[in-house]
Amino acid sequence: MAQPFSIAYRALVPGDIPRPILGMQVTGINGRSGIIFGIVDSGADTSAFPFGYASLMGYTAQTLTPETYQQVGGTGTAFRALTASQAVVPEIPTVTVPILPLLVQGAQTALWGRMDFMTYFDVAIYEAEQRFTITPR
Repeated sequence: MAQPFSIAYRALVPGDIPRPILGMQVTGINGRSGIIFGIVDSGADTSAFPFGYASLMGYTAQTLTPETYQQVGGTGTAFRALTASQAVVPEIPTVTVPILPLLVQGAQTALWGRMDFMTYFDVAIYEAEQRFTITPR
């Protein structure tokens, strides 16, 4: 049985409130990779990134399709990847998560969502302790 990996909350930028932030090694469709820090977000249907990541990951107009999304403030249009990138938690390299990220213009923070990230990991939030755990499924 897989063991849970515990991670303390952290702030993305100094002065921000601590949140369940996870860094994942993401390899784009162009083979370039790097660590992306994002909020583990059970309210996000799928993983979403600020639009600026699109070109870094090799996405173009031919590999993206417009998609309407909903959030607390209403609806918007973003771009869904048609080809999956790969994401790995560096501390758990045996689990590779294929992601078709939603690339959102104006977004400031990446989100790790339910229908991709959370199908490969069980997530437990311990708000009072300011930590969370992820356990490979």
